[in-house]
Amino acid sequence: MSPGAEFESTLLWALAALVALAVVAPYAWSFRRRRRADRARLAEARALGLDRPVAQFPFVDPAHCIGCGACVKACPEGDVLGVVGGVAVVINGLRCVGHGRCADACPVGAIEIGLGDLKGRRDVPILTDELETSVPGLFVAGELSGLALIRNAVQQGGAVIDTIAGRLRGAPPAPAGTLDVLVVGAGPAGLAAALAARLRGLAVGVIDQSAGLGGTILHFPSRKMVLTRPVELPGGCALSREEYTKEEVLELLGKEIAERGLRVRHGEKLLAVERAGELFEVRSSAGLQRARHVVLALGRRGSPRQLGVPGEDRAKVMYQLRDAESYQRQDLLVVGGGDSAVEAAIGLARQPGNRVTVSYRKDAFYRTKRKNQEVIETMLERGRVRAVFESEVESIGEREVVLRTPAGTETLANDYVFVLIGGEPPYDLLRGMGVRFGGDGAAQPPARRPQAPAAAALALAFAFALLPGASAPLAAQDSPHGDLAIACDQCHSTADWRVGRDIPFRHESTGFRLEGAHAVAACAQCHTSKIFSRVGSACADCHRDAHEGELGLACASCHDTRRWDVRTELFSAHSRTLFPLLAAHARVDCEACHGGQAPNQFSSTPTDCYSCHRADYAAATSPPHQGFPRDCEQCHSSFMEDWRAPGFRHPDRFPLTGAHAGLSCEQCHAGGYTGASADCYSCHRADYQAARDPNHVAGRLPTTCQVCHSTSSWQPASFDHALTGFPLEGAHRAVACEQCHSSGYQGTPADCVSCHRADYDAARDPNHRSAGFPTTCQTCHTMTAWRPASFDHSRTRFPLTGAHASEPCSSCHQSGYTGTPTQCYACHADDYRATRDPNHAAAGFPTTCESCHNTRSWDDANFDHDGLYFPIYSGAHRGRWTSCSNCHVSPSNYRQFECILCHEHNRQDTDDHHRGVSNYRYESQACFTCHPDGRGD
Repeated sequence: MSPGAEFESTLLWALAALVALAVVAPYAWSFRRRRRADRARLAEARALGLDRPVAQFPFVDPAHCIGCGACVKACPEGDVLGVVGGVAVVINGLRCVGHGRCADACPVGAIEIGLGDLKGRRDVPILTDELETSVPGLFVAGELSGLALIRNAVQQGGAVIDTIAGRLRGAPPAPAGTLDVLVVGAGPAGLAAALAARLRGLAVGVIDQSAGLGGTILHFPSRKMVLTRPVELPGGCALSREEYTKEEVLELLGKEIAERGLRVRHGEKLLAVERAGELFEVRSSAGLQRARHVVLALGRRGSPRQLGVPGEDRAKVMYQLRDAESYQRQDLLVVGGGDSAVEAAIGLARQPGNRVTVSYRKDAFYRTKRKNQEVIETMLERGRVRAVFESEVESIGEREVVLRTPAGTETLANDYVFVLIGGEPPYDLLRGMGVRFGGDGAAQPPARRPQAPAAAALALAFAFALLPGASAPLAAQDSPHGDLAIACDQCHSTADWRVGRDIPFRHESTGFRLEGAHAVAACAQCHTSKIFSRVGSACADCHRDAHEGELGLACASCHDTRRWDVRTELFSAHSRTLFPLLAAHARVDCEACHGGQAPNQFSSTPTDCYSCHRADYAAATSPPHQGFPRDCEQCHSSFMEDWRAPGFRHPDRFPLTGAHAGLSCEQCHAGGYTGASADCYSCHRADYQAARDPNHVAGRLPTTCQVCHSTSSWQPASFDHALTGFPLEGAHRAVACEQCHSSGYQGTPADCVSCHRADYDAARDPNHRSAGFPTTCQTCHTMTAWRPASFDHSRTRFPLTGAHASEPCSSCHQSGYTGTPTQCYACHADDYRATRDPNHAAAGFPTTCESCHNTRSWDDANFDHDGLYFPIYSGAHRGRWTSCSNCHVSPSNYRQFECILCHEHNRQDTDDHHRGVSNYRYESQACFTCHPDGRGD
């Protein structure tokens, strides 16, 4: 290789190495920095106990993990995972909610989402793979199983019903009044289970202790974002997004159960579940219910945890926040440091006028999700929320709360207290049912007992045993059963011709499987002839069509083999009409609506409410309905369980909020329900006239009550004075309204002097009136107090500096405060004339005093002789003179100076020395012309 080629090759390798270094070095440095940060975070999290998760969390297989960090970047909560020692580890387990994004992002499949070893988890029941507890037939779904997220809850609810339906397949019908499945809890898990049971034709009931749907979601604050993964409800619509508001989820769930005719018994609290043979007896606050299986979808919230301090029983103490907008211009305390407490504080702080304090027993917020952490930290920095860490509530008063802090007690003004410190999970209730938890011991749930097969079909030959002469011996060639390919001894014996029940024949071999009521019916009920093949297989062959063909011949669309009156299927068929059966309609006997017609003829039944509820309309007294429209659905809902339960939504122009929501209709509609005024004054005229602080009538206050009052209560009122363009600040806050509004509240001037004229006139230092001061008081005075005043002279053309700052105003403003000159000489003419070194007046010095003097002192003059004229304080002349007159020999004219007097040159020698120098003259002015800096060269 030639030297040139070798050099070129070396240069290329060097350039490649530099490029690689430029790319790899920053990445390596950043990678090491992130790993060091992860180690530090892990140590801190373990010290604080944050690494231990409470629900599902990622399991990392260290043998397969390559430490790439893809899982860390994928986590929506930001800091759950980190990479330590080249392997992904859980750092902040408390923040993990089991999204599963980390497992999806792992390129080598080293992560799974689960609950881990439950042997020591006293907060998670031991479950089989089918989610069955240690009590056979008692299942768990949703948060109680340890798994969070709506997706998991919905999938578990559906899976439990799949298991139960499989066990019930072929089983005899349940006893009267017994459910196949009772679901406890109306959250996503419970409703998914109920919907799946309805789809499978199971008799299902749902109870819930809350007043509405949603379970834990119901207790979230308004418009809270609910996280999930895409999931489809059993047989219904899909939750296709990953974020929904609370209201969106509740609306979707409500729509689904309404369309399926599913009834939820709200306000019914579970008390106990006991075994009664093959059934469960479920005791609730509403009574006793029997069921074959029970699904517990209770959630983990349980009963709210309380503080146990004096005053906690006051009405102002809340254990949940539904709607932050209901609280405005209040002093509020939030107790707790988890996500619920932080979200409540954020929502309340966003409302106008609220003063929000958070009391938390720890020294920082550790257990919150990343988004909540970022928002609350911003609000703390901006003063929107105040946090009192390491504090506990000591007592709660009517208008205050006392906190215990490391520095002592602190009393806060307070209107409402929100205690959001978690709940008491229903673990003791479950243990009382026999449910075992991980920490209760080594016992595991018993293996599921195999289900008994469906009842075998009765022997077909039993039919002829009931017929006359059946006991007589028959010749083989004269078989009464026609072409039956079964040997006689398979059904008959020599001891007794009658047929036993243990026969080998299986009815399903005929193509007609015996299920439900058919499996226990006597053979002769269908086989009236000894020739068993002579029997129909259509429903109408045995069952008379009571509907006279009006509903078609597909009986199975409404009925099944368990019993003829199968209401669940009837509901499904009814939903295909213009009148689906919902809520109370689902419990009404068919004849209650379809009576008075030809038997079982339904097509002429009216569907408007009034046709059936005419008597209810006429009997209504609260309010009386005479004159009301007959469109009942304006106020009543087909979703309600009771006709008297109103579903009327007050118009948007006057929503019923606060105290209005608890009023009876007649209190506002005493004069009828049409033309009712939405104006506050129309109802609150008496309150307006009785008001004394301030007197509304005397003060001629406007009748727009909502400006000061809220719907929570008429008192206390809170007027936002800032809305008037004159915010109350400083001392104005403590002034009674009448002091400014003595002539009423209309047209009150906003300028200071209108109220402070007496202060203006009385001012003597300086005398405002005689000096002609302007009446723009705010120029010198503040709203804290009339005195002391502070005028900012720098806002004029003459800022006060040096000695001027300590001079009394009258020194310069002897003739008033308007037209005062700003030239120095105007005040310092006497100083100018009295000066003798040099004599300013005699010498004709200019009156621009600032050229030599400053504002610190008149005598402390500093004329820049070196810079402006001739160096006498530096260079060759430094220290060669004693007074100005050494050079300035004419006291009346400082423009004249002499050089020759000091520099006694012999003229002859000087002339010879300057021979040939242009413009040379033997005089001082010429010396300065050639020697301006005083140097001889």
